[in-house]
Amino acid sequence: MSIVMKAFNATDAKDIDAIGALLHDDFVYFNDYEMHSREDYLVALAEFWKDKGSFEEGRRVLCDTRDCFAMERHDVFEGKEVNVTWMALLKDNKMWRAMIHRIER
Repeated sequence: MSIVMKAFNATDAKDIDAIGALLHDDFVYFNDYEMHSREDYLVALAEFWKDKGSFEEGRRVLCDTRDCFAMERHDVFEGKEVNVTWMALLKDNKMWRAMIHRIER
């Protein structure tokens, strides 16, 4: 099973341990101009699940290769409908570097 499908299954189940297992020990997450550690990302993800629920609306895979994957979904951010693009670079078959980009719909 590809890492994308593992990530989708883990996020749909809201399984923070399964997500943690998909993250490289050196995982770094970029959100706008901020850089976050692996631990920061897991805490923020757990908070997101409490507040918003899921990543399922309008979700589709844009790229799924040996070295990276990208997905897109719909969301509301700061009161505006946005398309959210998530891209992760892979190392040792785990997410190593990830970034998020939001653009108004």
